[in-house]
Amino acid sequence: MPLINIGNRNTAAPTPGAPVTPAPTSPNDAPIPTTPIEKLAPLPERELPKAQEIPVSNPVSAVTTQPEIEVKPIGTQQIVQQKQELNNLSNQISNIANTMPKTAPTPAPSVSINDIMDQAKQAVSPAEQVQVKAIQPVVSNNDAKDPAANLDEKLNRLNNLDSAQPTASNIEVKPLASLGDQVNSVPYVESGALTNKTYKLNDFLDEAMKQNASDVHISVGYRVMIRVNGELKTIESPLVTVEFVNEYVKDLLKGRVVDQSKIYEYDMTYSLNGRRFRINIFKETGSFAIAARVISETIPTVEQLDLPPLMKEFSKYPNGLVLVTGPTGSGKSTTIASIINLINLTDAKHIITLEDPVEYIFPKALSIVDQREFGQDFELWSNALRAILRQDPNIVLVGEMRDLETVEAALRIAETGHLVFATLHTNSASQTVDRIIDMFPAEKQEQVKVQLASVLQAVISQRLVKTLNNSRVAAMEILIGTSAVKNTIRESKGIQLDNIIQTGADLGMISMEKSLVKLVKEGKVASDVAKVIANRPTDFDILLSKS
Repeated sequence: MPLINIGNRNTAAPTPGAPVTPAPTSPNDAPIPTTPIEKLAPLPERELPKAQEIPVSNPVSAVTTQPEIEVKPIGTQQIVQQKQELNNLSNQISNIANTMPKTAPTPAPSVSINDIMDQAKQAVSPAEQVQVKAIQPVVSNNDAKDPAANLDEKLNRLNNLDSAQPTASNIEVKPLASLGDQVNSVPYVESGALTNKTYKLNDFLDEAMKQNASDVHISVGYRVMIRVNGELKTIESPLVTVEFVNEYVKDLLKGRVVDQSKIYEYDMTYSLNGRRFRINIFKETGSFAIAARVISETIPTVEQLDLPPLMKEFSKYPNGLVLVTGPTGSGKSTTIASIINLINLTDAKHIITLEDPVEYIFPKALSIVDQREFGQDFELWSNALRAILRQDPNIVLVGEMRDLETVEAALRIAETGHLVFATLHTNSASQTVDRIIDMFPAEKQEQVKVQLASVLQAVISQRLVKTLNNSRVAAMEILIGTSAVKNTIRESKGIQLDNIIQTGADLGMISMEKSLVKLVKEGKVASDVAKVIANRPTDFDILLSKS
């Protein structure tokens, strides 16, 4: 059978008598034959091109160009086969490129924090603080996503690494002149901040006294902070470590029979240079933390605290229950101490206090004041409160009515003809009455209402407000135990107590909102600050607009 040539490919001639397609005028215009093709000549074998070898210094891409392949017009089946060949060839080239090693720059040797510390110790004296400038890393977070990216930039960083090593020329030395110089600003805590000086707990407590701070806070991972006029300020000190705070706790517990490993929270008092601190040790995230309250050297008077003159009348009650309430840090202990010390200085009474811990130390005066501290002078509140009636007291101070048992004992002591002072964490007088009643089971609440109504003399609910001259002043809500108040409590109409307070101004009663408006009008407190403290902001606005 004769052969004909189509597109440089040898194929079989058509069957005799069959129509023949005219020859194309151009190879690109060749139509597809309509007659079947019996047999195709085998394609010549092709050798796959080898991938180009790329120098290690620039392994960005294993293959930069693909080989040129001549494609000529052929039949339909040949076109399909040739496309398949091209696809296979392209895949093989990609596979070769992917399997080639991509050599990343060798990372520079790491610089340990100990190396930096050693150089810092040689560069500065023990009284100075060292801050080491951060070294630009050779491999960044973006590099981890694409190791082959930004090779030139990483190579430059490698070449410049020597100049980034910490030396005496690029260690910044900052003198730590005194804690007092730094207390008015909140410094940014850098991760590279180091210090060679170790501060003792007494250093921070002494600094708090110098700055007239009310509290000191020591927590792992932070610098020591103090609260001045209600605002936290950072002392530019070393970052507190677990070792530091453990040593502080050990110093505080020295001489006390306490197992440090079993402490989760612990209250105590601590003395330093004649000043006393109320200390609370507690656990947070597995480590110890310390909160210290600075106790005033002397007990302030009612006048010094700028309290209403009515407060002096509370010291003259022969018996009953006087409650001072408010959130933590609102000055409850100071208010009660001023009233009790007034009794101590003016009358001969036997005063017994049960406190956790003892805060103010009352001076020796006309009265006998026996101050008992939980954990040191007694172990169980129930036993101490039960025994107190056998100790011939006139006046009893219960540091905090913290549970049902304590409330029951306080009511019982007041019922037996003693004057009882106590504190509670509530925000208003009406809330205080409800809280006491709700502590009891339902079957006892009617009896408690009668007990409470018979002994309640006064409720003082107070808050400390920041003044315009950056000090603090007490705003007070005062409820007097009048016959109307006692009837309201017995009849479970506690919601009416707020109205009784507003209409009892001639007896010395005052609402929190009216007390705040008074402070604003006297030019002591800003109106926006006072409104935040108010229990009922709408009432505050109305009273302020009318005054």
